[in-house]
Amino acid sequence: MTATPKTTGFDAACHYRSQLADRIERVTRSLPGWPVHRIAGEIDDIRRAATEHGLATVARLAHVLEHRLGEAGGAVTALSFLEAMRDAVHIDTTGEDMSGLYLAALGQRFNG
Repeated sequence: MTATPKTTGFDAACHYRSQLADRIERVTRSLPGWPVHRIAGEIDDIRRAATEHGLATVARLAHVLEHRLGEAGGAVTALSFLEAMRDAVHIDTTGEDMSGLYLAALGQRFNG
């Protein structure tokens, strides 16, 4: 019998990040067919998971997106937020909250 290889904390974190990125991608692909309350529920679950795993930037972006979904036209902005969240999953390695940079970039995109 072969022993199951042990994974390091880094390997486990990479695996989790990959799973979270896949989940964000699933929500992104489903946007056209889902009602806003379903999107909001998925974003809330992603926010909680990101918080639990120390992904502060992803959690903050998800939090802001949840609030934007409640505004008129909020669902239109979801795609840009989800793209930023997907990118941040792999960049958010220091534990620092870099959401300000992402939010500034999103603000430029929406407000020119």
